[in-house]
Amino acid sequence: MVFIVFLTIFTVSCAPKKDRGLLFWQETPQERLFASAEAQYQAGRYNDALLLYQQYLSQFPDTGRAPAALLKIGMTRVYLEQYEDALRVFSRVRKVYPRTLYAREADVGRLAVFYKTGAYEKVTVYAGNVLDQALSGEQRLRVNLIAGDSYMALKSPRDAYHSYVSAFRAADGEEKRKAVSRLKTALAMMDPDGIAE
Repeated sequence: MVFIVFLTIFTVSCAPKKDRGLLFWQETPQERLFASAEAQYQAGRYNDALLLYQQYLSQFPDTGRAPAALLKIGMTRVYLEQYEDALRVFSRVRKVYPRTLYAREADVGRLAVFYKTGAYEKVTVYAGNVLDQALSGEQRLRVNLIAGDSYMALKSPRDAYHSYVSAFRAADGEEKRKAVSRLKTALAMMDPDGIAE
């Protein structure tokens, strides 16, 4: 009888504990801080987000989320129309984290800054270098839309058309409709020779 009781206690105590990790898991201070910054960013409270991302980088500069925090600082600067600061941050991302997805996203951000500041020629020159990288479909879409919009601003609908076609190929769902809408605008501005080509 004593043996059966002992065996029962041993079996129960050695059984795998489901969700035991969840009961004792706690969010670390760095995870909390990054999540707070992300929440402010998603809510469009860019000044608050900027402060939190900067605080994160200052306290946790060598963590896995440091590149994302630095990139988000650049993107936040774009939303706050602090374009020179954004370009400096994007250059830093490219220098510190080369050949990463963060560097590629920083390059797309740089194109957006050029477009927003009216540097359309820079967009058309720099876009080719960005497109030579291993971009995601969504990044390829954004680069081609920015390039197409820049060509339109430069009164070059034929070049814009080609960029919009590339954007259409990289798009899906609702984004395809945006590309088609821009394609129609470019076609409407083209001369007969351009349309025939």
